[in-house]
Amino acid sequence: MIRMFKKLIKQLIMHIYFPLYYRICAMRKVNEKSVLFIEVRLEALSNNFTLLYQYFNQENEFRIKTHYLHNGKVSEMAYLSRCKKMIKDLAASEYVFLNEGSNVVSAVPLRKETKLIQTWHGCGAFKKFGHSLDKVLEEPFYRNYSLVTVSSPEVVWAYKEAMQVTDEIVKPVGVSRTDLYFDQQFIRNAKKKVNETFHIGNKKIVLYAPTFRGEAHQAKEASVLDYKYLYDLLYKDYVIILKYHPVVQDLIEIPEEYQSFIINNDNQCTIEELLCASDICISDYSSLIFEYALLERPMIFYAYDEQDYIDQRGFYYGYEEFTPGPIVKTKEELAQAIMDAKNYDLSCVKAFKDKFMSSCDGNATKRIVQYIMQED
Repeated sequence: MIRMFKKLIKQLIMHIYFPLYYRICAMRKVNEKSVLFIEVRLEALSNNFTLLYQYFNQENEFRIKTHYLHNGKVSEMAYLSRCKKMIKDLAASEYVFLNEGSNVVSAVPLRKETKLIQTWHGCGAFKKFGHSLDKVLEEPFYRNYSLVTVSSPEVVWAYKEAMQVTDEIVKPVGVSRTDLYFDQQFIRNAKKKVNETFHIGNKKIVLYAPTFRGEAHQAKEASVLDYKYLYDLLYKDYVIILKYHPVVQDLIEIPEEYQSFIINNDNQCTIEELLCASDICISDYSSLIFEYALLERPMIFYAYDEQDYIDQRGFYYGYEEFTPGPIVKTKEELAQAIMDAKNYDLSCVKAFKDKFMSSCDGNATKRIVQYIMQED
């Protein structure tokens, strides 16, 4: 009974109170050249927004605001309070940026003077999301968009399906944050920072960056590495840096005797810095492989729970045909794939990049801004 009452209250807030409050706030004029960045869950500006924020910040005529809703991180009352403050600025902003779905932004009757741009938090199209999943969404999460930016014409269909939007909305103008991978100075600085931070020396860097398991609000790490087995085979020539998904909170502690070989990044370096510094990337079902493909380096897919993950989530493309690198499922296969990486045929990575990342050329940020300005 209590659960049903809470659900009813939530429905009233989402479908009556928030839209009404937005209409009241929208009685004011839109502030020209005003830009709003909305982070739904994270507590700081994500890499999806960094370059766009810098772009607008360099132009003096733009006024920038950011809102951090902390969904799932604070009490319900605190979250609703943050949403209300965000809605007030949303009603007065000319350009609004999101990087994931938002039922709050989707619930309001967005005025025509406001442009809502969805940059999404992953490149390409890998695991299914939104309306592509075999379940009915309780709330609308993908409404009001003026533009959805994607990495290639190849993946437009997937975003249309997932968000239930049209060709006019989804545009392969590139993904802003990928501009960093074309900045040679950034790549050099990233390699230097990672090497100095973790005292790498002459060893090769293997980045292990799996996606989370379970639901986002209860995300779990993929804690399957056999530290001793990998240490005995690889310690002389390699270090492994762990970078888990940002929503994973509780990480398993690495035994002290392996900490010079298995290194927990612990937010000391950004994912972009780690990708640029690594010689090999091990992932599973994470969309960061699209970004790593831009660097044209070896990838290994540690898919020990492939069938379980397919049953739970599903993919837009067949996993076996899709992955540009060896798929391994045991510790023995993983170690062997790392040692064999020096003989890796990069032609499959280049073909993967050309197919899924063709709109990412180092100029995506500028192109996105130009596109929304031309629309005005």
